Amino acid sequence: MSAPFAPGSVSLGLHAIEPRDGPGQAQAIVEQALAGEQAGFAGVTLSEHHGAFPGYMGQPLLAANWILAASDRLWAGPAPYLLSLRNPMLVAEELAWTAARFPGRVGAALAPGYAKADYDLLGLDFEDRAQRFEQALRTVLQTLSADGGGPEADPAVAAWRTHPGVILTAGNSRPGARRAARAGTGLLLPGGGTRERYRELIDLYRHSGGAGPVVKIRQIWMGTPPPGSLEARDAVYRQAASADMRQARGFAEPFLHGDDDHVLAELSRDIDEFGLDAINVRFHLAAVTHEQVLDQIARFGARVLPRLPVSQPA
Repeated sequence: MSAPFAPGSVSLGLHAIEPRDGPGQAQAIVEQALAGEQAGFAGVTLSEHHGAFPGYMGQPLLAANWILAASDRLWAGPAPYLLSLRNPMLVAEELAWTAARFPGRVGAALAPGYAKADYDLLGLDFEDRAQRFEQALRTVLQTLSADGGGPEADPAVAAWRTHPGVILTAGNSRPGARRAARAGTGLLLPGGGTRERYRELIDLYRHSGGAGPVVKIRQIWMGTPPPGSLEARDAVYRQAASADMRQARGFAEPFLHGDDDHVLAELSRDIDEFGLDAINVRFHLAAVTHEQVLDQIARFGARVLPRLPVSQPA
């Protein structure tokens, strides 16, 4: 078993399967995680959006607990976890108690979020999310690391200080990279940007004192994607973003798909050129079935995962 986002590890990002109902989506999430464990992935992550955002769920840390209870060696956690939507003290407690039950198997990547609909649904201000995230991040990290009374006396928080989980900050901008370095967290790169931009952000993180793991998300499909699925994917993300945000302009990074050798070559290029510590791959497209995703996980695990330059036995 490897630590969350450990150097040399490959994790699997899971997404809800539509049009399954709630129980069906919950079951599929756990089944896919167990397929990932069998295929050789070190851990699994779950991402967050609200209001039935296609392919996402509102409670990724809760789902991570399902997976941790059902699996033997996987680590799991929310990535990204939208901290600006939550009370940071409760987030610290939730992470600590999850880690108390599953020591060494909990990680999280915290983010402010970019979809205004998430904030509207919860009645929260969208424009000041970055400032609130900065303050909330400090609260979470201070609560999990501080000694003394008050919330820090919680027994799970005390256990976290002895055996801490791993926390990353999602950053897709220069302020985000500096913030991760300043906070002392690792850096999660969401994907979708140019290669030049990623080199700039990683260099900035390292030059600003960032010493944690750098992890990049890459959405992929082994073989030929289903007809119309790439266009549907782009439309969902464009509609969720405000007009002045990068996501509204689409993805500069090509969606990775093709035969085994091509997928291997492109992921290896990411790892080598960016000096990534770990990668997070996702098989998420519109209108794909649970069975298709299970096949993708098994195929990647058999044909690509063992050959990746970061890959090592979990």
